[in-house]
Amino acid sequence: MRGQDITKEGQIRSDERARELNAITRDTKPLNEAQSKAALFGSRMTEANKILDTLGAEGTDTSIPGMRAGYGVGAVVNALSSPNQQSLMQAKRDFVNAVLRRESGAVIADSEFENAEKQYFPQIGDSDQVKAQKKANRETAMRGVLIDVPAKQRQALVDEITGNKPASSGASGSWDSGNQNAAALEWLKANPNDPRAPAIRARLGVQ
Repeated sequence: MRGQDITKEGQIRSDERARELNAITRDTKPLNEAQSKAALFGSRMTEANKILDTLGAEGTDTSIPGMRAGYGVGAVVNALSSPNQQSLMQAKRDFVNAVLRRESGAVIADSEFENAEKQYFPQIGDSDQVKAQKKANRETAMRGVLIDVPAKQRQALVDEITGNKPASSGASGSWDSGNQNAAALEWLKANPNDPRAPAIRARLGVQ
């Protein structure tokens, strides 16, 4: 009986290690093409939205009419605009281009940009309620793009852009978990030539 108990205990530990290592290798798989595009466009949208929120908090949330006009009028209006106004317009371009290029992959027409600008960004005369709706629209659009990126990489991407410090997840399976790291190191020693080994070494910072 004692021998059977030891065998069961060993099997339980082996199963636990297998689950931990599966989680590690799952999180370190390279992004496929669709996920890479989602990460690219999602990061642009997140960065642009961060700038928009900052400018809005400083009182700049609507563009001066005429900034998107042709080279003549538009260039003059842009040159006479404040740095915040110029930054606002650039953030809008970054956000809209990321949304529309991901959806269609084609060149964006002026009419498409105009419609997207009205959908996502405050316009002169908008109420606070409408501004809040448009902010929610941007956040929904960002989540819709980033949902294609694996959760752990998605959160790391957002944290890096927004400057948020990732919360420690303790024993829930983060890379700071001593149990996972120990299991991974033990597995590496036993399986140095496994195809998954380089990715796990890179994650753990070992040679």
